[in-house]
Amino acid sequence: MNTKYSNFFFQVIRLATIGVFWGRAWQHFFWSPPYRVLLWDQALLGGIVENWFGIPWQEYVTSSAIDARIQLFIMLMGVFYVACGLVAMFVKKLPNVLVNMLLWGAGGLFLLAALYWKDKFYHMGQLFEYSLQFGSPVFLWLLVRERTSTARLIWAMRIAVAVSFFSHGLYAFGYYPRPESFTSMVISSLGVRESLANTLLIWAGWLDFLAAASLLFFPRKWLMPAVIYCVLWGFLTAFARPWANFYGAFWLESLHQNVYEFVYRFPHFLIPLAIFIWLRSRPSEASPR
Repeated sequence: MNTKYSNFFFQVIRLATIGVFWGRAWQHFFWSPPYRVLLWDQALLGGIVENWFGIPWQEYVTSSAIDARIQLFIMLMGVFYVACGLVAMFVKKLPNVLVNMLLWGAGGLFLLAALYWKDKFYHMGQLFEYSLQFGSPVFLWLLVRERTSTARLIWAMRIAVAVSFFSHGLYAFGYYPRPESFTSMVISSLGVRESLANTLLIWAGWLDFLAAASLLFFPRKWLMPAVIYCVLWGFLTAFARPWANFYGAFWLESLHQNVYEFVYRFPHFLIPLAIFIWLRSRPSEASPR
C-alpha cells in the first residue's frame, strides 16, 4: 500500500476508534448505560451483597448512597473513554504502555456490549452487533503495534463487519423481535406507512445477510459491492438516529439526545471504508496468505 493509501487507511480506523470512545463517553456523562442491569440483578448478586457485605437486598437497591456510587462509577468510565479517545488521537506519538489503553478500552466496550446482551434476553445477535465497536480499538492497536500483517488485519475486519451486519439483519428481518425504533426511524426518514416500513426492513435484513456472506464466503467479485453496501448502509443506519429524531423547535435538545448514537456508530461505516481503501490500493491482497 503506497503512502497515500496507507495514511488514509490509518486515519479512517483511528477516526472510527475515536468516535466509538467519545460517543460512549457522551452516553456515560449524560445518559444511562445499562450497568444497573448487572448491579441490580438479585439472582446474580443477591448472595454477594447480603452475605459478604451484610446489606439486605432491598436496602441495597433503594440506597441513595449506593446509587450515587454507581453513578460515580459510570462518570469515571466516561472519563476513561475520553482518555481512550485521546490515546487514539495521538496514538503514534505515545509510548506503548499508553497505546495499550486501547485494549483496556476495547474490554470496556465489550463489557458494555455484554450488558446490552443481558438486557435483551441474551440474544446472541445483540452481543455480536457490537463487534465493530469493541473491535475498532483492537484493529487500531494491531495496526500501530504492527502485530499482524495488513492482509490478516483486513481479514479480521471483514469478519467483524460480516458479524455486525448479519446480527443487525436478524433484527431488521424479524428473527428477533424488531425494535420499534427501527420501524419509527424508517417512517420518520422516508415518510412511509408502517406496513411498508416493515417490508423495507425485511429486505434490508436480506441485504445484510447477503453482504455478510459476500464478505466471507462468496467469490471475490462479490467483495467490493458488499463493502460499498456496508459503507453506505452503515452510514445511513447510524445517521438515521439524529435525522429521524430531530425537531427544529428543540434542535439543541434533539442533537444532545441523539448525536452521540451516531458518533459511537462511526465504526459501522468507517471500518468497511477502511476495507474499501485497502481493496482499491492493492486488490490482490484482500485475503491473508
